[in-house]
Amino acid sequence: VDEYDSFVVYKNEEFEELENFELQSYKGGDNILAYVTNRNVFKVYWEGEVKELSPDVPQRYEIKDNTLMYIDERGFLNVFYQGKNHLLEYYTPQNIKMFEGIVAYTDLNGRLKAFYEGEKVDISELIIEKFDVQGRVIVFYQRNGEPNIYFDKKYFNY
Repeated sequence: VDEYDSFVVYKNEEFEELENFELQSYKGGDNILAYVTNRNVFKVYWEGEVKELSPDVPQRYEIKDNTLMYIDERGFLNVFYQGKNHLLEYYTPQNIKMFEGIVAYTDLNGRLKAFYEGEKVDISELIIEKFDVQGRVIVFYQRNGEPNIYFDKKYFNY
């Protein structure tokens, strides 16, 4: 925020004004910035361009590296990745974990799903006990308590 209360970004050794007033909130990552204006509009700045994602304030939003995950005003799970918005689910998952290009979450039945580098995938057919995202690796535990690994669209077991 500059001395005139404008919201600016510094990119390529230049300042660029995005909004000419203070914001409600903002979060940044690797070449991505999401924010809520003083008029409750939710926007994203990516590749030098501002895009409106919603005319309403999201319930929640997070950025990890180059990936924006948000729960919109209706409670739907969305991901903005590489310039495109993806509506993943029509509900709010209980558990969400992220890394660059990856948003893993449990569905309403306790199964593991993910947005994995541009593609929505079902990770587990069974209910899982817990999971974690470590880099591009998703580690999850099903009822047998043994770790399962999903990496680069392949499964690995111990």
